Parts: sequence; C-alpha cells; structure tokens
Amino acid sequence: MFFGEFAVGCFFILSGYWIAVMFEHKYLKKENSLKVFYVSRIWRLFPVFYTFTCLGFLSRLLSQSEFFHHKLASLDFSQTVIFWFSNIFLLGYSNSDFKVIVPAWSLDIELQFYILFPLIAYVVSRNRIALLYMTGFFFAIALFIHFWGIPRLNNTSFAYMYLFLLGMIGYYFKAKPNKNIEKICNLILLGVVVCQFLVPSLKQYYNESPLYYELLSMVMIALAIPFLIGSVHAETNSRDKFWGEMSFLIYLSHWVIFIPYNVLINGATKLQRIPYVIGFLLLTFVIGFIVYKLVDRPSERLRQRWVKSQQ
Repeated sequence: MFFGEFAVGCFFILSGYWIAVMFEHKYLKKENSLKVFYVSRIWRLFPVFYTFTCLGFLSRLLSQSEFFHHKLASLDFSQTVIFWFSNIFLLGYSNSDFKVIVPAWSLDIELQFYILFPLIAYVVSRNRIALLYMTGFFFAIALFIHFWGIPRLNNTSFAYMYLFLLGMIGYYFKAKPNKNIEKICNLILLGVVVCQFLVPSLKQYYNESPLYYELLSMVMIALAIPFLIGSVHAETNSRDKFWGEMSFLIYLSHWVIFIPYNVLINGATKLQRIPYVIGFLLLTFVIGFIVYKLVDRPSERLRQRWVKSQQ
C-alpha cells in the first residue's frame, strides 16, 4: 500500500520537530547533556523494539517454523552478522536481508538521526541559515539515492535526513502555515489519494514501479507539510497523547500477526477473509495496548524519572 512510506515520512518530519524542541528545552539544561540525550533516546526505542522482536520471533516460529529456519540458514556470513547485530543494537536493521519486524526499519533510521542530531544542532546554533542549506543538500542526496537506486544507501538516514531537517526548520524558524494554504494542500492530497484508488493504471504504477512509488510518496509528504507543522501548535489533551503513543505501538504490533494472518487467509475468497480482517485489526490493537501498559508506560516513567534526576 502506498501509504507506508508516506506515513513514515510524516513521522520523521514530526520527529525532527519534537527532538529539536526537547533538545533545546530539556537536554541542553542538563550538566552532561549529550550523555542524557543519547541514553534517553536509546531508552525510548529499545524496550519496545526488543518486546516486538521477541513477539515477532515467536510468531514466525509458530506460523512459519520451516520457512523461518530456512531463511536464516540461507543468509551468507555478512547477512547473518547484520541480522544478529541489528536485532541486538538496532543499527543496520533497515539493511538486513531478513527482518523479523519489517516496520522496525524506521526505528533504525530514527536512531541514526539521534546519533547525528547533536552535531546538526551545534551547526544550527552557530548559523540557522545553515539548516536550510543542509536540507537542500540532503534532499538532493535523497533524490540521487532513490532515483538512481543505490540499494544500501537507500536504507540509511541519508535517504531520509531531509525530512527530519524539515521538521527542525519548522521549530527553529517558528513556522506557522497559513490556514488557507493548509486547506488547499489537504484537498490536493485527498485528490491524489482518491486518484490512486479510482484510476486502475495508477494503482498498477505504484505496485510495479519503485520510481513512481518514491515520487508519489515525496509528493504526498510535501503536501502534508503545512498540516504537520500546523498540528504541533494545536492544543492537545490526554486522549490525543494516548493515541499518539499508541500509533507507534500499533505500527509495530500489526506485523506480529501479519504473517500468521497471511497463512490463515491463504486461498480464501475476499468474503471469507472478512472475519480474519476484523480479527487482525482487533488483535493488532490488543497487542499494542498490552505492550503499552506492561512495557512502554512503565519504561517511560522510569526514563523520565531518570532524565529529571540528571542535574
């Protein structure tokens, strides 16, 4: 589905914005700001990543045991090293030839951004205009990587850094999109999405042409920027916060049952799949909510307590 890259791109833009906010207003006030920043950001990702990786291993073993063992055995030495290293340290996960939790590739890109962020923030603190030049530079690199099809670089932060930087621009330049421009972009975005569903030839393009898929995702992300930057200024409540946190967990939890789901619906008609689809959606939410309550929230409380304790 063409929404995948679009959704992740939007997440990267928002991440760039909020990391810039937190770094300036929270981490820089700590005595050892770099240590606190890195420990805190790694702490934010790893408990959830490890939880879903374990659930993914279990799901694969129960539903695809033979395929799972065959796939691991078919990896050469370098691929095996990347597989185990990335499942332990997360870095390199997007370049792994076999991903237990496929959506976790974006967490690898996020972690790479965290590693580079303090350097970027330092440059921006000296000259904010440099952020605009960096964004243009990394956008050119992203175009080169995506459209010339460089396999390994395509799965690194270099292909997505401009999205994080766009979010940072939103913060450092205090951007507040005009409401009329935001509405126009939203309508055009809706029109693009509707066309993808209604025009058969376009549906065929994004299924068969990686180049078209990348271009479509970039256009959709560009159209969503006014809404994304505008949304960070909107008032929120506890319910908004809950769904914002849950979206991250649902994004990962759906892959835990995606493989068993595909095994179950194999050979079924569209009508026969309906109860399985309903069950898939319910289980995705239930698994995400359980991880939210038993892993994510307790870990977050400990992380925030630790950050506050750092003078």
